[in-house]
Amino acid sequence: MKKIIFSLTLLLMVLASCQYKGGAGSGSAVLSFDSLVIDSTVRLNPNSEQPNGHLSLHLIYAKPQSNSDAAAKAANLLNDSLLRSGLLLPDFAEGVTPPQTQTEAPSVYMMKGAHQFAEGFFKMYLADYKDLYRDDQESAPSYNRSYTVFTHVEQGADSIVNYLADTYFYGGGAHGQAATWARNFNARTGAIVHLTDVLRPGYERPLTSMIVAKLARQFKVRNLKQLQDSLTVFAWTGPYIPDNYIINEKGITFIYNPDEIAAHVMGEIRVTFSNKQLSKLLRKK
Repeated sequence: MKKIIFSLTLLLMVLASCQYKGGAGSGSAVLSFDSLVIDSTVRLNPNSEQPNGHLSLHLIYAKPQSNSDAAAKAANLLNDSLLRSGLLLPDFAEGVTPPQTQTEAPSVYMMKGAHQFAEGFFKMYLADYKDLYRDDQESAPSYNRSYTVFTHVEQGADSIVNYLADTYFYGGGAHGQAATWARNFNARTGAIVHLTDVLRPGYERPLTSMIVAKLARQFKVRNLKQLQDSLTVFAWTGPYIPDNYIINEKGITFIYNPDEIAAHVMGEIRVTFSNKQLSKLLRKK
């Protein structure tokens, strides 16, 4: 049998400037942002473009806006949280380590973390498919895999930064899986902002009911049963509040990715509430 040689192209790593007007958040914001790019491919056969595993990461990362210890600490906390928050597929993120010191440059830490993530992605790709391809070279295209991540930041509410990642994972089959992931960060401390930080205790039940009612209006049906029976919305999960949401100055948008709560044909589903609609649930400032 022909011997298979595995070839990994040179990792393309680029640090690029990312302009973010006004720093991050308002008031005493201590963060600004830059970006890095990794684009790389591993081929199971060095003499053929296919099959291959392709990884493309466009990652925004935080950096201190000043030389203060507080700014460095906030940037390190935010960047570490980014790598561990589920925005990147966790299967490939094992081994990504936090900064060793508060003085480690954010660009160094994030490049190191991104490189470790890339190594994890390609290691798993080779482990999963090199033997299969060796025994089934006629089906080369069926072993193509790819993962793309494109991130950006937006101004959120008060001192909150919205960090969003548009991802696409192709794991074989008729189509890949596109998704949008959102995390919210305090621009002064770098800490993740959770719903419990902005909503009063006991918000879960009324907010879940509000989501169901809003979706029923969006899809022009009467109730949860019709959402489930006619549109497959919450048909196999039951209603719940996603961990995927954007907190901005106008309100909160909840994101359900394709296939999460409904059939693939329904695509991404978003539910937005204004601060006025959430007034009974919001914490007092």
